[in-house]
Amino acid sequence: MAKTDILCLRRRELLQMINGCGFGPVLTIQQLRYYCDNNDVRGTDGRGVSLLRYAALLTEEYFQPAPKPKDYIEQKRLQAERNAEAVRAAQDIGEIPAVVEPQRKEASLASFKTFCETYFSEIFYLPWSPDHLHVISKIERAVRNGGLFWRCRAGAARRSSARRRWSGRRFPGRRRSFV
Repeated sequence: MAKTDILCLRRRELLQMINGCGFGPVLTIQQLRYYCDNNDVRGTDGRGVSLLRYAALLTEEYFQPAPKPKDYIEQKRLQAERNAEAVRAAQDIGEIPAVVEPQRKEASLASFKTFCETYFSEIFYLPWSPDHLHVISKIERAVRNGGLFWRCRAGAARRSSARRRWSGRRFPGRRRSFV
């Protein structure tokens, strides 16, 4: 029988030794690889695993005091910090490139219609109707001066009120319904 050097074992040998103690499989190769990669448990040759260093590492972890459970407020604060950091990391898109055509940008800032025609020409290729131009002027006014606006299609209010009057009538033998 060959003599086993416990200061320099291959990972498979250490795994077989630990799992063969009579307690069944208590260690997987992934767990052992994690411990070996993240801690100094190298053997005397620098490549293998030292059983004594591995046992010392597990003993240290076992006797470490358990972290105190955080109260609810502290957990929420830490989660908010993690979320804020994730948002900052996702929002960092790098340097903003220089403007290629400053005159085009200035003209687009001055007029919403010019902006649509310049930057979205494949969408706004049809001529503008008077209603469109009216709504564009209202949008520009709301953006520059603040405020809200609404626009209803001509005749839509008349049709909806007529529909409401019609649906409210009672007919003998029919159920009242809303349209």
